[in-house]
Amino acid sequence: MNRRHTNFILALAGIWLLPSSAYSADRLYDALKAYDSGRVIEAERILERMVKAGDSEAMGMLAGFFETGQAGRINLKRSGELYHRAALAGERHASAKWADYLALGTGGVLRDIPQALCWFSLATANGHNWARDRLAEEHAKSPATKSARNCE
Repeated sequence: MNRRHTNFILALAGIWLLPSSAYSADRLYDALKAYDSGRVIEAERILERMVKAGDSEAMGMLAGFFETGQAGRINLKRSGELYHRAALAGERHASAKWADYLALGTGGVLRDIPQALCWFSLATANGHNWARDRLAEEHAKSPATKSARNCE
């Protein structure tokens, strides 16, 4: 994987994506190739099709597109929806990002510290270091607040 692909992945998702199937891997590669060639809209369309098919890795990547404005516009509401769906599907980075949206009340999401703590804890348990740091920050701000029992 070259530096441009690495930067693309880090900018969009902050993680190394591990596709769940050969088809998924091929489609993710197509999206990376389109992005690297300056065909950002094509990359977005590929990811949108993958999201419609239920691909959780694509959900996280597309959420990054909308969060950072990679396709020319920022849409935090759509980004939050995609991070939430990917988090529910078990994506570690999406769990951390969704927790952050909940902690900050970003993108039209109502601030919900108990839920944020739940998602930060889940991402931390799955080895996400940034989530561990954010969990500690949120506990320091509200030490009496308990985590929700179930992440929703």
